[in-house]
Amino acid sequence: MMVDPRHAIPVMPREGALCRDEIDAAAEKAGDRLESDPDDADALFVLAASRAVSGMFAEAARLLNRLVRLRADYPGVWMLKNKVHEALGEPLVAAACRRAAILQSDT
Repeated sequence: MMVDPRHAIPVMPREGALCRDEIDAAAEKAGDRLESDPDDADALFVLAASRAVSGMFAEAARLLNRLVRLRADYPGVWMLKNKVHEALGEPLVAAACRRAAILQSDT
């Protein structure tokens, strides 16, 4: 399900920031890596982040759920899940993800 682009996670251009082509290339490479290793945590995170930036929040959430099942301690996973679930209009899930991020940062 595509979400209205106005609700996409904002990506503020800054020096050294990735452009859309670089994001797409990274997503393609991540997809290729997942074909050979479906449990590649780095590839799951990159693909989920690219889907979130593109406004494909349901797909991003699905990928992040896979990642959490594999590695709940993956750096940044809970904050990205928080942002994705906020964008999906799921404030309770987002709040739980924020709490998990705080707990993760304390360890």
